[in-house]
Amino acid sequence: MRQTITQPLPGTVLDPRYPDEDGRPMGDTDYHSIALVTLREGLEDFFRDRADVYVGMNLMFYYEEGHPEARRDPDILVAKGVVGKHKRRSFRLWEENVSMPGTSASFMSGWAFRSISCLIRRGGTSSLRYAGFGWGKESIPS
Repeated sequence: MRQTITQPLPGTVLDPRYPDEDGRPMGDTDYHSIALVTLREGLEDFFRDRADVYVGMNLMFYYEEGHPEARRDPDILVAKGVVGKHKRRSFRLWEENVSMPGTSASFMSGWAFRSISCLIRRGGTSSLRYAGFGWGKESIPS
């Protein structure tokens, strides 16, 4: 009799180097939470016939193995070409065998956007963090 060894599904094994939480509370409003759940459910419905598309919400996205600080915390993440729609503890790019998620989105209040855009226009420290989301001085309204 031949014994088969199965590998765990990507994102399901707890790895202390890549935690699935950062200890910070999520400061979402009811409107923010409703928008996120509605968007996630809509995306899951849209991609329901695609076994290779994963839609995640509020999970840690690690993009460089060996560097746990290389991460983003998107509100919504859509990745095509993955193995399965199973629930994940975090999304670790090297385990998924995809180049990058197709979509990553973070939502914020108008107050937070204005505060961040003011810092970016002044060249503040947040410009480095939010540059990872594709935001820069050219995308901030004056």
